[in-house]
Amino acid sequence: MNTKPIAPRRAWGLLLAAATSVALAISCDSFTVGLGPKVDMEGPVLRMTGPDYMANVLENFTVSGTVRDDGKIASVTVTIKGVDGEWRHDASGWRHRDSATAPWTAVAGATWQPDAEGNIAWTLPVTIPGIGSGEYVIRVVAADSYGNSDSNSAEERTVVCDNTAPTVTVAGPILTHLADGYAVANAEFSTYTLRDAAVLDKLYNGIVTVKGYQMENTSLDRLEIEVAGSTNSEIFWSTTIPNTQPLRNFSVDIPAGGLQDPDTHLPLTGRHTLQVITRSYDAAGNVESKANGWFCYWPEADTPWIVSPMDPVDPADYVIYPGYAVQGQAFDDDGIASVTIRLYEGTGGGATLISTTPIVFAEGERPRFYSWTVDPPTESGTYTVRLVASDANGVDSVEHVGTFTVEDTSLPVINVTGPDSSAPLWRRDRLLRGGRYRRRRFRGRRP
Repeated sequence: MNTKPIAPRRAWGLLLAAATSVALAISCDSFTVGLGPKVDMEGPVLRMTGPDYMANVLENFTVSGTVRDDGKIASVTVTIKGVDGEWRHDASGWRHRDSATAPWTAVAGATWQPDAEGNIAWTLPVTIPGIGSGEYVIRVVAADSYGNSDSNSAEERTVVCDNTAPTVTVAGPILTHLADGYAVANAEFSTYTLRDAAVLDKLYNGIVTVKGYQMENTSLDRLEIEVAGSTNSEIFWSTTIPNTQPLRNFSVDIPAGGLQDPDTHLPLTGRHTLQVITRSYDAAGNVESKANGWFCYWPEADTPWIVSPMDPVDPADYVIYPGYAVQGQAFDDDGIASVTIRLYEGTGGGATLISTTPIVFAEGERPRFYSWTVDPPTESGTYTVRLVASDANGVDSVEHVGTFTVEDTSLPVINVTGPDSSAPLWRRDRLLRGGRYRRRRFRGRRP
């Protein structure tokens, strides 16, 4: 095979072309043909992390977010639509100005924290100046050192500014002497006595239900309730109702024995003058804290009681006539669930049971006061009544014992012996004579 040698001039041209191709290949990462160095055309990536959309905020709140760029972040600007002023982070840090012509001032409490991956986390305390409650749009825009800012570089978030605290009304227990204070309330409660129908609805015991309602123009966060003594620091019971439970109309039970001495942690005994303190928080952070008044707590008042006109041992003290009923009353603040009446012939250990009468009230229809009656036998003699009342919580009264006597099983008989029926009635010397047969008086009430 014959080969023809390459001419020296042509060989030189091929070498030059090869060298040029290598040079272009090496430099293509740093230059773009016709444009020189590569130009950054993309804006930073910005994300707001707080507050949430439609969050309830005070006029002072914190805006937070993240931002990153493949180059350098030149600025992050925060504005509130419809409100003068702006906040900006640049080479001088976070600053604020009230208007476009006002001077910039440094912002205290703001942060700017880059991480190893190039992300920057930032927080900024802002204030909505001189305005009331309402909805406002927060806008945040980032730009890099080339002035790039695109759709990924800006975000907006609507918030609800709420400057009004909630208001709480306690409907139970019944509270008094809010303005008078402990001394006045305690002076009144010290006059109360057990087994007194006049204060039946004023003595709290057993389970105490704290209930009421709240007024709030946006969203509620939580309600704190305390039962305290003479001072706000003497706490006998406390709870927090979170926003996962009903807050606008609230109800919470203090269990029996739940009111405890703060030093011994034992259930309270005896009479106590207590107050209800509430602290209501809305979602923005507004809070209403107040004392709501006083109530009398007396755990020994939990037992039902029965009264009657009968003497427990002497049947001669209460004498009735057949056809008249023995009456009495049963009382309980929680509601009477039942009254059991047992009637015996005779008294003492030798008495014989005649009848048992249970009186039962359905749930929701249990009275706090019940007037009971016992129909006496028609035979003369002495009798005993034993009664027990049970309240809605299953607490029984002390057995009430009464004795009575039944007399005169027939009506009195009257015989008229004069004057003669034929004699004129105008005669002044005529007298009405006769006899009435009745051994003794009777008491009682016709049913």
